[in-house]
Amino acid sequence: MEQTYEKKARAAIKKYVKNEEDPIAGLIPKKMNVDLKRNLAIKLDKLNNKTERAILELLSKSLIIMIVCV
Repeated sequence: MEQTYEKKARAAIKKYVKNEEDPIAGLIPKKMNVDLKRNLAIKLDKLNNKTERAILELLSKSLIIMIVCV
């Protein structure tokens, strides 16, 4: 099974390289990295805030459980 996928992957790579004059041109990102980093930073900030709130909520629940059990 692995050999079949390996053959297909090699064939796809060869086909791609044949069609492209410069194979490295396909690796260049379409958008500027600065734009991607800026857009990603906004989403990561929101995610970090939600993560911190969730961690605090879990810790507070575990503290309440520990106090009640003692």
